[in-house]
Amino acid sequence: MYEAVVPIVIYTGERTWQAPTPFRELVKGGEAFAAFIPSSEPLFLSLPGATEEELVRHVGVLGAVLHVLQQRHAALEEFQQLLTKAVGTVEGQVGNRQARSSRSSGPRPR
Repeated sequence: MYEAVVPIVIYTGERTWQAPTPFRELVKGGEAFAAFIPSSEPLFLSLPGATEEELVRHVGVLGAVLHVLQQRHAALEEFQQLLTKAVGTVEGQVGNRQARSSRSSGPRPR
């Protein structure tokens, strides 16, 4: 049994970009070799046009971090606030996972 592999493309440029070019189109003579070129569609996240809510909804806690990256040109004070908020979100998720993990595993022997 194989583990799932999900390719993810995170576009961090300044201009809007709708989607990556399919690999088949990047290979010289790709249509002739279509049967031999793996086709996979990556999860595509374009940061320039995404709202904070969309990022968090689609990517979860990583979305909060990506929103900070998206706002890298913000004024220093605003950027610090965004960074503090994202750190709080990440810490909250890590804390929730650790609490669930310790509850599900029961008391630890000493």
